[in-house]
Amino acid sequence: MKSGRKDPLKTEKTHFVMPTDRLDNIFVLSSRIPRVRVFLWPALTAVVSGFYGFAALAAGAAGQSIAAILYIAFLCLVFVRLGCEPVSEADGGYAELMIVCACVVALYAGIYAGFSLGGSVPEALWPKDAFDTHLPRAVNFANYLKGIDPISPPYDSYDRLYLTHVLAGISFFIAGVSPGATLLTLALLKMTAVISIFFLGSGMFSRKTGFLAALIYALMPTVLFYTINYYKEAAVHLLVAATLYSAWEAFVGGRAKRGFLFVFPICVLALLNERFYVGVFILSGIAAYRLSRIRRAPKAYVLAGGFFLTGVAVYVLNVRLGIGMDAFLDPSLFVREFAARIENLRAGYSSYSDVNAINYRLPYPVAFLKLLFTPFFSLNKFSLFSAYACLLIWGAVVNQAVILTSILGSWHAFKAYGSRNVLTVVPFFLFLAVFSSIAAYNGRVRDSFYPVISVYAAYFMALRGWPTKATLRFRGRVKGEWSSGKLLK
Repeated sequence: MKSGRKDPLKTEKTHFVMPTDRLDNIFVLSSRIPRVRVFLWPALTAVVSGFYGFAALAAGAAGQSIAAILYIAFLCLVFVRLGCEPVSEADGGYAELMIVCACVVALYAGIYAGFSLGGSVPEALWPKDAFDTHLPRAVNFANYLKGIDPISPPYDSYDRLYLTHVLAGISFFIAGVSPGATLLTLALLKMTAVISIFFLGSGMFSRKTGFLAALIYALMPTVLFYTINYYKEAAVHLLVAATLYSAWEAFVGGRAKRGFLFVFPICVLALLNERFYVGVFILSGIAAYRLSRIRRAPKAYVLAGGFFLTGVAVYVLNVRLGIGMDAFLDPSLFVREFAARIENLRAGYSSYSDVNAINYRLPYPVAFLKLLFTPFFSLNKFSLFSAYACLLIWGAVVNQAVILTSILGSWHAFKAYGSRNVLTVVPFFLFLAVFSSIAAYNGRVRDSFYPVISVYAAYFMALRGWPTKATLRFRGRVKGEWSSGKLLK
């Protein structure tokens, strides 16, 4: 933060004093939140999610859209109702974090129960591309653990063993191959991602920001769709949040610096395996931040960082993109091969039959905005999406509102805190700049950075004091009692 400026987020009222005895902490922490609210909102979320899961499969086309609209409205209500809670900096906001995690469990359990009642769980949770790509790898790893088969070698730079496959394979090994096993895996990944986003937002700004960011990520309808279906998005979100948080603590925050210097490379390497180009963009942002402060860094850190980044660059360019080692010695050959690989990426993303060809003829500025705000509501979406995928149609408006709020939050964060936001903002906009010319329609890949989007949207909301009880039209005595802390008793 720039010197001489007051931190706008460190003025929150504290209704809680941390006891000195750690055993007492548990009882005070559990009693600070009204017990009715602890059980009411996750339980209500599970019930409503169950009704939605059933309607998404059993209803007709019109019923599916109506169910999606009502469900999204309910998720917004949950966000407003829980988001307006005061979060104390003294106890760390862990009680609120537990409620968000309980809501994640309720979302997954409710939707799975609804799908089970509605009929076809495998078709709902294992879409065709996931069934063809990710499921065989997870089954192969489960068979490897049983001693039946060896691990299948990678066929190309994209068809390889991912963290998602390993964890699902362990679930298959324990519980057998079933949609429920993959759902359990994704629920654990998403809950861990929620916790990582909470700590990222808390470390960068405040506990209130961390809480709102975790809540935004947990309840976002479009993200929910891709993290319940058996894709690797939940693992990517977790690794992005964990990489950025460990980098923040190692290079900016300063707490437990040495420990996070060991955690950070592990997170980076896992992310490079899961979705390598996202890891490259994040490393670019970290390198940009460190270069701005290279004079202050010890020489040993500079050398170690240089060797690490060089190794990552060689791995990405040679192993993942397939650029020959001889091209590293010939700049003109390197440029030609790199351009050819980018064109191959573009051709690969353009080969899908359900993607409108107009996406590849858009002017670059339009493609940039499309990638930033996709998906957009359009009538042709009804021919592409049905059943549970209706969340992508009707959740588009909520997603765009959050992204716009995130842009405003990043602008205010740069004004208040300066260049330290380079660490998180630069990777996202580098990704947008590159992928706008490759796959401007691909919101799923854009959502790899949803931890960053959630944190900056939450920062702007916390800065403005959103959401509030007034959002739910609570006025007068109730509003006054809440702000004074009486309703917490």
